[in-house]
Order: sequence, then C-alpha cells, then structure tokens
Amino acid sequence: MVDPLEAKRLAVKQMEQIKAREKLREKRGIEAINGAGAMIGLTIGLAIEGRTEFAYQQSRRFRSLLIGDPVLHR
Repeated sequence: MVDPLEAKRLAVKQMEQIKAREKLREKRGIEAINGAGAMIGLTIGLAIEGRTEFAYQQSRRFRSLLIGDPVLHR
C-alpha cells in the first residue's frame, strides 16, 4: 500500500511539472507569433524600401533626361 502523504507529495510535484511544461509551451507559441510578426514587418519594410529606392532612381533618371546630364543616362 502507498503512503497517502507520499502520494500527495508526488501528485503535487507532477502537477507542478505539468504546469511548467504548459507554461513553456504557451511562451514558445507567443514567441513564435511575435517572430512571425517581426518577419512580416521586416519583409514589408524591405519591399517598401526597395520600391522607394527604385522610384527614386527612376525619377532621378527622368530628371537627368530633362536636364541633359549624360552621367545619369546609363
């Protein structure tokens, strides 16, 4: 027969382990969502920056054509 106090101590210890695992699993899930959001934001930022740089270069080329700057006609 198992000592009731010892069984209770073991049950409490197992419950603490289960709660710790669940807390860690939840934390990992939150970090994964945050990481995915950061990657999406970074991708959008790079896309906007690339479009802005491209638009800047296009407008610079257009202005050089109007002004007649031969260096920028490449």
